[in-house]
Amino acid sequence: MTESYPYWTPIEVRFLGWENYGRIGKWLSRSKWELLKDFEYHTSSETRFVIRKGFKFDGASIPKIFHSFLNPTGVLFIASVIHDFACERGYLTKRHLVSGNSEEIKYTMSRKYWDNLFLKIAKETNGLLIVNYIAWCAVRLNSIIEIELPNYFRKST
Repeated sequence: MTESYPYWTPIEVRFLGWENYGRIGKWLSRSKWELLKDFEYHTSSETRFVIRKGFKFDGASIPKIFHSFLNPTGVLFIASVIHDFACERGYLTKRHLVSGNSEEIKYTMSRKYWDNLFLKIAKETNGLLIVNYIAWCAVRLNSIIEIELPNYFRKST
């Protein structure tokens, strides 16, 4: 489990040419953030996932209508940062501390693995079982719609 929260800043959303619709556009758009420092998530005393500073992400992609109940920078935020990085880049950097030495390895897995890691980290960081499983179902459904179904139909033609 991590010892600190990611150090991040919001990225301003701009709508050029949307003078009349700017407020609606901002309300409908997803917020984005940028890491200002490297973030390490401790999975054990010897192993950490490392997300480098400068990474831009949208955090928990929660529809705005639900923000009063579940904030995108709230209980799912740490799991979301790691999941967003892994899905966007296709890997996570793992830092192993062995005998005082640090070794970094790029760890590549499937989208399903990253989705399951999201659930594991969410459980470790917030302990909200029902919220975590609902969020995980949404993450898996998105992966199936975006990746697995198109790949299935590409293979069958």
